[in-house]
Amino acid sequence: MKRVTMIVLAGLVTACSDMNLHDMGAGAEDTGNTWDTEGTGDSGAIDSPDPYWFGLDAQIEILEGAVVSVAPTLRLWPEDSTLGELCTDFPEVVSFEAAEVPDPLVYHWVALDLADDSGACIGAERVPRQMVIGLGELYEPIVPGVEQHGLGDVRDSLYGSYASFEAPVGDGLDGTTFAYGYAGTEQDRLGETEAVSAGPLPDGSYQITAWYLFQILP
Repeated sequence: MKRVTMIVLAGLVTACSDMNLHDMGAGAEDTGNTWDTEGTGDSGAIDSPDPYWFGLDAQIEILEGAVVSVAPTLRLWPEDSTLGELCTDFPEVVSFEAAEVPDPLVYHWVALDLADDSGACIGAERVPRQMVIGLGELYEPIVPGVEQHGLGDVRDSLYGSYASFEAPVGDGLDGTTFAYGYAGTEQDRLGETEAVSAGPLPDGSYQITAWYLFQILP
């Protein structure tokens, strides 16, 4: 496991914090494994290792300068992420509302309440059900992830993704704001736009892609 120093917004903490977070550059790739994520022992499926990390992707729709829909995706990974993703969960959003941004780097900040875990993925029930996610300026420590995902040439078109959780994740404190990924519309990812330097973002459908994974607590 690669232990990384995660950068958090200076407006909320006074220094960089050494978090139990994991970057996708450590070798998280699709191995083609078929995991027995429900523990059924079905023939042909490999017994799944315990989930250790979760990634938070999302689709955020912006219309007339406001967030009008949020669809999160949880991706569960084993401690050794080179083994491949274990399971993908699509939690239902019970409610969401705009919240006050925690830092000028963040342009949109949305508080989510997720429904109780559906049981589709072992370990997903340990992911916090209340969180805040946001879009804003692309944070410099995320750029290596953008480049490794083949989008280095269009980095000036992309935005950063941010999150905070009601419950702690890894070594992070409750309420810490994490810069953890990048985001953009289809046109942004093709380099056909230039990122704005302040909110609100232009109307469109923004896909958040996680670069850092969060540790799932017991």
